[in-house]
Amino acid sequence: MRKKVALATSAKWPDLAPEDSDLVGELGAFSLEALPAVWSNRSLDWSQFAMVIIRSCWDYHTRVEEFRAWCERLDDAGVTLYNPPAIVRWNLNKRYLLELAAKGVSIPRTEFVRTASSATLAGKVIVKPVISAAAFETHLFDDSALAAAAIDRLGAAGEVIVQEFIAEVIDGGEWSLMFLDREFSHAVRKLPKTGDFRVQEELGGSSVAATPSAQLLREAERIVTMIEGDLLYARVDLVERPGGGTLMEIELIEPSLFFKSAPGSARRFASAVNRRAQTTSGA
Repeated sequence: MRKKVALATSAKWPDLAPEDSDLVGELGAFSLEALPAVWSNRSLDWSQFAMVIIRSCWDYHTRVEEFRAWCERLDDAGVTLYNPPAIVRWNLNKRYLLELAAKGVSIPRTEFVRTASSATLAGKVIVKPVISAAAFETHLFDDSALAAAAIDRLGAAGEVIVQEFIAEVIDGGEWSLMFLDREFSHAVRKLPKTGDFRVQEELGGSSVAATPSAQLLREAERIVTMIEGDLLYARVDLVERPGGGTLMEIELIEPSLFFKSAPGSARRFASAVNRRAQTTSGA
């Protein structure tokens, strides 16, 4: 009997986001029965799956406690989750950036605050919740003083991250380097639309398959080695600057992995899943 693999998604994408559309077939080629499954479906019996792989759960940041509880229920039930719950918990809160900075990773100048009176960064700043995705509540201000109202509003609900604005993203874009089973797979360069700073495609940004510089790749590889645990997939988002790569985020929960931009990458992903499925007990 073929092992079942759940591709966890959100209610908005019950049949998976378009970029993941090849995964069912690619996993099927390894005799794995892959099924899209909405993570917030409380009536679903998750124990039927040999493993659950988080994909387009792109609403988790608006219902984070529910998402945490779902991960814990899977863990308690002995259902294998990828990436593993410990990695998910670590990556949920953007304070992980400080841990990586302490290990020598270059990040934008960053503060975590609850009130505007605590913010000290000067110059253009980005303001967003400490738990955020898809540019949710992400704002650019010419100075932290001008961001005061937004900081206080967001701070009423939780901690806020205030970062210096990295101007190179406007012209040079942001690089996303994809790693499958800790091995570099492919990369894209993402650019914002004219007049914006956000690179997400749903906000008018664009992406193109590209080859990163050797320096940028080395830095991304170094960052990946800092992540502990059984890492199935990772996306390292960097901006290339004169002094090297600056880490914007490392995405370990539900990142777009741009399979459509790299022929063969969905098959490599499926192969990595299959290796784990062969050693995973369960349905």
